[in-house]
Amino acid sequence: MSRVEERAPATFTDTVDIQGALTYKKKVLTKTANYTCKKDDSGAILSVDPADTTLIQLPAAASNAGWNITITVSEADGGTMDQKVNIGTLAGEFFDGVIWCSDGAGDSKANGSSNDFIKISTDSQSGLRFDIHSDGTRMICNGFAVDASDTMFADAAG
Repeated sequence: MSRVEERAPATFTDTVDIQGALTYKKKVLTKTANYTCKKDDSGAILSVDPADTTLIQLPAAASNAGWNITITVSEADGGTMDQKVNIGTLAGEFFDGVIWCSDGAGDSKANGSSNDFIKISTDSQSGLRFDIHSDGTRMICNGFAVDASDTMFADAAG
């Protein structure tokens, strides 16, 4: 077992025994306008409260296997979205996955071959969540929404 002084960063090559509490907080990024995600945003929570139609551009999936982000989309006043939000893959890359919807009318499933956007309309309920990661070829998304006709995978931005 190693004993390490309190300083960062630390690299461990053996078993680490932690006595007491170990805490970890994810980095939270708050955006109200267009944003291009960076490689070092991996692991973050991106909180979007759009002031206008907004595009969240993801980085390349091809060279970023394991890159991941959680994106939440909300309005400060709750209710339905006041502005549209689009989450886009890099040109020529696509989404795979599903957006699970609670209204009972079905879910939105990505086709993996042409859906390069998640389209969030002004009819979408505030409080959406998308967990996205790269498998090295495409972006995989598991999301949660109310209605698949308002929040969906798409071939174009809304």
